[in-house]
Amino acid sequence: MKLNEINSDLIMKMGLMNNIVKKQSGDGIEFQIMLQTMLESMGKVEDDKINNKIMTTSVGEKLENLKLVLNNKESYNNKYWNSKLETSSNNKETTKVENTNKVDYSNMTDVKKEIYKSVDKYSKTYGVDKNLVLAVIKAESNFNPKCTSSVGAMGVMQLMPVTAKEEGVTDPYNIDQNIRGGVSQLRKHLKRYNGNVEMALMGYNAGDGTVQRRGVKTPSDIYKMPKETQNYVPKVLKYYREFKV
Repeated sequence: MKLNEINSDLIMKMGLMNNIVKKQSGDGIEFQIMLQTMLESMGKVEDDKINNKIMTTSVGEKLENLKLVLNNKESYNNKYWNSKLETSSNNKETTKVENTNKVDYSNMTDVKKEIYKSVDKYSKTYGVDKNLVLAVIKAESNFNPKCTSSVGAMGVMQLMPVTAKEEGVTDPYNIDQNIRGGVSQLRKHLKRYNGNVEMALMGYNAGDGTVQRRGVKTPSDIYKMPKETQNYVPKVLKYYREFKV
């Protein structure tokens, strides 16, 4: 169907409907969900150009730019994780991750050797998959023990001051101490969420308080989390899969 063949009356009605809903519900995630539901329920509006036309008319932004995740596990897995993983795998700037089952220590810097050895030690101590620990480190600091975030997170596993204190870490920039504290925290999150990696990563990144306050009960609720966490979780999972290969 060509754009000039679109029923203009339909577009005007949809635009008016969207604006009414937006006015009533606000321009938050609730509005986005209702808007996508309306579009997907209209069998007549299947052409991408029509969808884009309606979206531009009503909210000034295309649907695919909203990064919307539906509150449905199947839709979440198919539309969110797959698209995120595909995007990451097609990114030419993506850094190749070492396979931990075939690690060549001879080509590593002394710092990286120390990181890998500490990860191996504490992953066994706390019963956490070392590939997951390395994936978290890759996403958090890219193996930089001197890394400090804008909010004060420190070291290879980006421990916040309160977390470091809780774990008895006196020097967050010490590789061994930092990884011990980070793996211990990761284990607590995994235990709290019954081994669910996605939920544990949300807790690790944003804090369990944020997870609870935002009503996140399952991985498909990730759309309720801050944008940073929405990007963080699939990034770690991508690295996790690469480390495991």
